[in-house]
Amino acid sequence: MYRFSYKIKRLMRTGEGNKEVEVETIMSLDAPDCYAVLGLDRNCSKTDVGRKYRELSQLTHPDKQKETDDSRQKDLNTAYFVLSDPKRRAAFDAVYFKKIDSIADAAKTTSQAQPRSEPQPRSQPQPEPEPKTNFENSWDEIFVAEMSYKVPLIEALRNRQLVAEELTELIAFSQQQRARLLVLEIRENFEKYKLPKTSLLHDYLKADDLTQEAFDKLLVLVQAKLTKLLLIQIQTVDVTYKLPSFGELANFLSAGDLSQQQYDQLFEELQKSIYKFILTTVVTAEVIYVLPSKTKLDDLLRENELVRPQYDRLLAELQHSIHRLYLININVAKDVSFVLSRFEINQRRRLDELTEVQYQDLIEKSHQKRFELFTIEINSAKEAYILPSQLKIKTSFESGEINKTQLANLIEHIQTKTFELYLKNIAQLDSVRLIPSVSEIDRKLESHDLTAVQAEQVIAEIQVKTFQLISLGISGVVKKYQYLISERSIADKVAGRSLTKRQGQLLIGQIQAKQRDVANK
Repeated sequence: MYRFSYKIKRLMRTGEGNKEVEVETIMSLDAPDCYAVLGLDRNCSKTDVGRKYRELSQLTHPDKQKETDDSRQKDLNTAYFVLSDPKRRAAFDAVYFKKIDSIADAAKTTSQAQPRSEPQPRSQPQPEPEPKTNFENSWDEIFVAEMSYKVPLIEALRNRQLVAEELTELIAFSQQQRARLLVLEIRENFEKYKLPKTSLLHDYLKADDLTQEAFDKLLVLVQAKLTKLLLIQIQTVDVTYKLPSFGELANFLSAGDLSQQQYDQLFEELQKSIYKFILTTVVTAEVIYVLPSKTKLDDLLRENELVRPQYDRLLAELQHSIHRLYLININVAKDVSFVLSRFEINQRRRLDELTEVQYQDLIEKSHQKRFELFTIEINSAKEAYILPSQLKIKTSFESGEINKTQLANLIEHIQTKTFELYLKNIAQLDSVRLIPSVSEIDRKLESHDLTAVQAEQVIAEIQVKTFQLISLGISGVVKKYQYLISERSIADKVAGRSLTKRQGQLLIGQIQAKQRDVANK
């Protein structure tokens, strides 16, 4: 290989005023023995270079050779690129002839084993720059194109001043070059939306920018590459929203980017992938809201995005997961308000997201859990007002969240606990003002938080405790609230049933006796 440098001129914009100025740039290139590649001697003309290159390029065309040598075509392209331009050829000759002469001198020195003087640099006649013709400019434009869309169209070539023979040769070359570049774009592209569209290939074919044979090969390549990319996407993505949609596949089919066989293959793979994702989500779900609804599964089945066996399996797994997660919800609930409601269970049943057996099991488990939590709440209450009301219990029964037996047990439990708490609290009181009123007990009786017998016993305890504390206050044992004790207050207590009439009379008698003792002193 021969490395040489050459200068090119480019237009660049300056920072001041954004003006374009011409700047020389030095470029380096590694080239083979360009003369040997083209089979030309050193004194060949530019016309000889172009003619020989076109002749050899036709021999390496893919339509004529089933197995082409890409390195051979690359060497041909490089040789033409170097020798077709006078400045690049001069730069190449300077390096090429110097290396040839140094090899020849080294060989001569070795054979004679005698030192010789340095050879004088050989001067080679530089070819005179020749103005390029329309044909040559068009050929260069086709040759240097790096993308298929940069290759001039046949219509544009026909508008140039070219003789018929030159036009025919350029059309063949442009078709060959465009087909070659399209093949590279298809092979080297790994994004489905950047692949050449079949509609573009049809346009090229219609305008004679591609031959029928090249079009057929490119169409097969595009469809195969798109199928491969879609299969990779379907089989490797880890979330459903990254999957191609069925509508997207249908669009590719209608546009001719996929054959019917490829579409059917991708459709089946997409069904399997969606089934796998949904099944994994359903089986591994730890919260209810991540589960798909049965309506979603129905839509997928109706749109043929799931087949019937897949749908049946997913529905069964969905029902099982909903039942499993609802049982967890019931078991971990620490408060009655957090237990799964009957309404939500009924709704799932109406949507067929629970079987009848699962539905009955959840109803029974939720009843039992709610009964247990009500029992715990009743047992842990330290004051009567903290106990759940019978209204709350009955509301749960009316909404179907506890059964009739549990309702009766809870009401009885509440009455017993209320009775015990009143007796306990009354026994511990040391002030008349803290003793519950009889009217409060009456309200408890009306709300069925106490039975009639229990209410009578609590009222009796209230009367006894009130009598004891007032009696102690009159005698002076208890100084607290002593100034409030009067015959009027005793009469009020009797009227409010906190004291019996007999107890009231006894207390008034104690007050009068106490007043006489004070007067005598």
